[in-house]
Amino acid sequence: MQPSSSGRILAAVLFTDMVNSTAIAEELGDRRWKTLVDRHHAIVRQELKRFGGRELDTAGDGFFASFREPTRAIACACAAADAVRELGIEIRSGVHFGECEPIGKKLGGITVVVGARIMTLGDAGDVLVSSTAAELARGAGFGMEDRGTHVLKGVEDPWRVAAVVSVDGHPRAPVLVPADATGRLATIEPGNGRRRRRTPIIVALVSVLALIAVSLRIVSGGGGEAAASFPTGPVIIDAKTGRQLASFPLSSPAYSGSGATYSDGHFWLSASSEVEVDAKTGSVEKQIDVPVQDAGQEVVDGNTLWVAAFSEGVVKIDTRDGQVIDRWNLDEIVGGESGGGQSTRSLAVGAGSVWVDREVGSGQIVRLDPATGRVQHVFDDLRGGYLSLVFGDGVVWSADEAGMNRIDPKTNSVTHIHLPGVFHVAAGGGFGWASDDRKGVVYQVDQSGQVVKEYDTGPGAQDMAFSDGTLWVSNQDVGTVVGIDAVTGHMITYRFGHPTVALAAGPGVLLVILGQGQSYEDRIDQLTGKVVKLLVDGQFHPADPAVARGRGAFQVEYATCANLLNYPDAPAPDGWQLQPEVAAVMPEVSPDGKTYTFTVRTGFRFSPPSGQDVTAETFVFSIERALSAKVDDAPGPQFLGDIAGEQAFRDGKARNISGLRAVGDRLSISLVKPSANFLERLAMPFFCPVPTDTPPASDSFGSVERDLGNGNGPYAIPSDGPYYVADYFEDEYTILRPNPNYGGTRPRTLDAIALREGVDPSIAVGRVQTGGWDGVVAYDPVLGPASALATTWGPGSEAAANGGQRYYPAPGLYVDALAFNAGEPPFSDSSVRKAASLALDRAALADPFNERPTSQLLPSGQPGYRSSEPVPAPNLAQAKALMHGRRFTVRLATYPGCEECTRWAENVMANLARIGIRVRVSEVDDVLGLAKSRSRHFNLLNSFSGLDYPDPVTFLNGLLVDSEPTSWLPKSVRRALAHLDTLSGGVRVAAASDLADRLATNDVPAVGFGVPVIGQYLSPRIGCRVSPPFGYGIDLTALCIAPIG
Repeated sequence: MQPSSSGRILAAVLFTDMVNSTAIAEELGDRRWKTLVDRHHAIVRQELKRFGGRELDTAGDGFFASFREPTRAIACACAAADAVRELGIEIRSGVHFGECEPIGKKLGGITVVVGARIMTLGDAGDVLVSSTAAELARGAGFGMEDRGTHVLKGVEDPWRVAAVVSVDGHPRAPVLVPADATGRLATIEPGNGRRRRRTPIIVALVSVLALIAVSLRIVSGGGGEAAASFPTGPVIIDAKTGRQLASFPLSSPAYSGSGATYSDGHFWLSASSEVEVDAKTGSVEKQIDVPVQDAGQEVVDGNTLWVAAFSEGVVKIDTRDGQVIDRWNLDEIVGGESGGGQSTRSLAVGAGSVWVDREVGSGQIVRLDPATGRVQHVFDDLRGGYLSLVFGDGVVWSADEAGMNRIDPKTNSVTHIHLPGVFHVAAGGGFGWASDDRKGVVYQVDQSGQVVKEYDTGPGAQDMAFSDGTLWVSNQDVGTVVGIDAVTGHMITYRFGHPTVALAAGPGVLLVILGQGQSYEDRIDQLTGKVVKLLVDGQFHPADPAVARGRGAFQVEYATCANLLNYPDAPAPDGWQLQPEVAAVMPEVSPDGKTYTFTVRTGFRFSPPSGQDVTAETFVFSIERALSAKVDDAPGPQFLGDIAGEQAFRDGKARNISGLRAVGDRLSISLVKPSANFLERLAMPFFCPVPTDTPPASDSFGSVERDLGNGNGPYAIPSDGPYYVADYFEDEYTILRPNPNYGGTRPRTLDAIALREGVDPSIAVGRVQTGGWDGVVAYDPVLGPASALATTWGPGSEAAANGGQRYYPAPGLYVDALAFNAGEPPFSDSSVRKAASLALDRAALADPFNERPTSQLLPSGQPGYRSSEPVPAPNLAQAKALMHGRRFTVRLATYPGCEECTRWAENVMANLARIGIRVRVSEVDDVLGLAKSRSRHFNLLNSFSGLDYPDPVTFLNGLLVDSEPTSWLPKSVRRALAHLDTLSGGVRVAAASDLADRLATNDVPAVGFGVPVIGQYLSPRIGCRVSPPFGYGIDLTALCIAPIG
C-alpha cells in the first residue's frame, strides 16, 4: 500500500464470498459447517500470505483484504478460488484499486465500496475486476473477458467490469459439477477438520511434487537461432546454449518482474517488491518490500539496494532485512528544483560514489557520497545524454535520445558522443555500449569516445547487460536476445517467440523477461488477405477519442469514427466541406443561431464486440463524456466550451448538460451564443461517438484489458466508422479491420491495415524500397520537403511527370513565424518590419526545422490559403531602401538546449545584419511567458500555431494573438481580427484570406517562414491515395490495392 498525496492509501482491495453458503450450512449441520469454514479460512489465509495480502476483515464465510498492487490481488483471488474446490465449494471474488481511507487498522471509502459491489456481481468461481484494476494489471498474464458496465449500489458512476478467464495463457479451471461438489463435501468431518485419506503417504508425495512443479518449472530449451517453446514472464537460460533452465509461474512473486539486475550469483527482479532469485536454480530466496511510489532504476551493490525514485530522489535499502537506511531529497541536497518532483529515473554505483540523473536545465548528473549523501560533484547543462546511467571498467556511461556521455571519475571530465536516438546504455569489455531501438542497432564506443563498431541486432534493441566478455541485448520487437563478443564481434541469437521486455546477465546465465503473445513483428506478419502495412511516427495512444491527442491518433480516428458530420474522402477544396454522416441531413438552425437540431440515421452500429446501435442518446452520452471535468486537462472543453449548461455540468452543479437533448432520433445542441465554427468544432475526433456503457474517460485511459483475438493488447473502445481497432500495443503497432456493423458509404476495401510505430524513418524507407512494407509516413528530415525522396519521387519530379509519383506531402496545418514587437521601437515602425521581411531568407529559416518555406500566414490546409509558390527570394535592395541607413540593436528570445532553435536564430541574425539590424540572442525557458509579463525585454520571437479544424479566422488569432504578447500587435490588426469574428460562411473565409495576404505584405506583424511537412512515401502497390486536409495524412479509409499494370 502506498500513501497518496491526499494522505489516503493507494491499495488494491479484494473481497471474497462463498457461493450458496446458506444451503451448504443447512446440508452439513453446525459442526461440519464450522469445520468447512475453518478449512476455507485456512486455505484463503495461506493464499493471502503467499501473495502478500493483508487480511482486514472476515465476515462469516468471506474475506476483505488489501494488497499493494492489483496483480497480486487478482492472482490471489484466482489461486484461492482453485484451492477451495478441494472442499467441494466455490467462491466468487471482486478486485478494485484506488484511494482508501485508513480507519484504524481497516480501510474505508468509495474504493472499498466499489470492490465489494463488484464481488456481488459474480457467479461461482468468478474473479471480477474493475476497469482500473484490469488496466493496472495489463501485461501480467491475465486474460480478461468483458462483463459490461454496471450501476453499483451506493456508487454514483457506472463501472465497467471484466472477468479473469485465463492465467499465464491457461484457461481457468471450470466450476465444480454438482456430483463432484457433493462428493467432496461428504468428506468433511467434524472436529479435526481433515479429510479422510486412504493413501496418505502417496498423496503427500504427490503433493510435494506438485508444489515443486508450481514453484519452479524446469524446462529444456533450444540454442542458437532456434526458437524454443518459452513461457511468458521471467526465464533463466544457459548463456552458451540458450537452453532454458528455469521459469516462474504466475503464483511466484518473481513472475511480475518488469526489470532485472545481477549481483553476486543472484538475479534481482523489480516487481511490486524486489525479489532475489538464485541465478543457477531459479529458486526465490528473498522478497523485499520497496516503499517507493514511483521507483525507477534499481541497483544492488553488496548488501545495499539503491532505488532511483522519480518523486523522492534516492532511496537506500539494506537487502538483509529490507529496512530503509536513508532517503535523499535531491532538491534539498543539490538545490535547483527539477521540473517534476525529483525527476530522478536512473542511477549507477561505482568509484566510491552514487551517480544520479536529474531533469534540471538541459540535464544534470549528481555524484554523491554513498555513505552520507554528500554532494561530491554536479555535472550541469549536459544538453542530453543523461537519463540512463551505468558504471563499468572504472568509468560512468550515460545516454538518452540526445546522445551519449562518458564521465571519468578521476577528473570529472565529460566526453560527449554524438549518437542521437540511443537510450539504453551498458558497460563492459573496456567499452561503453548504447542501443537505438528505432534503428535496431547497438554502438560499441571506446574510452576515447569513438564509435568503433555498429551492430545490427534487430528492431527494438533496448535493454543490455554485459557478462563473460559478451554484451547481451534484448530486441523487443522481434523477440530475440543477441550476444556480441566484445573482442571478435561474433554474434549469437536466441529467439523466444515473445517480446523480450528486460534482460540481466551473470556468469553463464541470462535472465530474460518475456511479454505476452507473439513478438510485435510476428503479429503483423501473420495478417492475411488484402493487407496494407505502413510505418508511421504518429502515436495512437490512448485508444479513447475523448483523451487522445496528436496526428497519429487523429489519423486512426478519421478511419474509425462516424460522426454526426464528417469531411469527405477528398483533397481540398472539397475536403473542407462538412457533410452529413450519421446525421441524415445538415442540422436545422434556430432563428437566433444558437440551437442546432440533428436527425440521427438508423443503421449505424459499433464494432465488435459491442454491436450497440448509434442513437441520438449515444451522442449526448459521448459529448458529455468528452467534456467531463473528471478528465484532467481534457482536450474537449478547450474546443467545445460554449454549450448551454456545460459549465454547471463541469462544476458538478448539474448531472447533465442542459443544452444537450435527445428525443427519439432528434438531437438538439444549444449554445450560449451563436458561433460561426461550431459545426467544425463538433466534428473534431474528441467528440466521436462511443458506446453508452463505456467507462468515464478518466477510468478508461488505457481501458479494460481483454482478448482482441490474440490476447496481445489492451481493450480498444468500439467505434462506428468504416474500420475499427482490432488490436494495438502502445507505441508499437495498431491493426485496423473493416467494421462489419458500419452503416455508412465510405470505402473499406482492405482486410487489414497495420500501422507500425517505433521504427527509424531511414530504416522504414528501406523496408518500403525492398518491398516488405507499403509505405512510410513521418515528420523527419528523411522525408522532408528538401529530401532526396521528395526531389526524386515528389510533385514536380520526373517520376511524377511520368505518372510514377511516390512521395506525397500531407497538407500543412501549422505555420512557423517570426513575430515582431510592434508595440515599441524599432518595429513599431511598419517600414522597419517590411524591411526585415524583405531581408529574410525563408528557405534558410525553414531548413533547421525541416519545413517547407512559405511567405504566407495561413497554411495550405486552411481555407483561404493563397499559394505563393515559389517563395520570393530576399530583396536586399528594397529592404535597405526602406531602412534609410538606420541601424538598430534588437533582442531575440529562443529556447535553450535546442540545436534547431540555435541554427534558426543564427540565420535570423545573419539575414538582418545585412540591412543594419544587429540581433542579440537570449536563451530562456519560457519565451512567451517572459515576453508577456515584460519581465524580460524582447523584440523578436518565434511564434508557432496550428488548428485541427477549418477556420482561418481562429487560425490567425492563434498565430498573432495567442502566440505572442498582445502588446506586440498593432491596434489596427487587432481591430481587423475582431471584425473577422463577426462574419460567417464564405464571407468569413474570403475576408480572412484577404487580411492574411495584407498582413504578409503590408502590416507585417509577423513573417511566416515555414510549414511543417508530413512526408508520405508509398509503394506502387498502394492505390486510391488521398490526403484530405483534415484526414491528418494519407486517408486510411480510401486506400486500396492498386491493380497490376
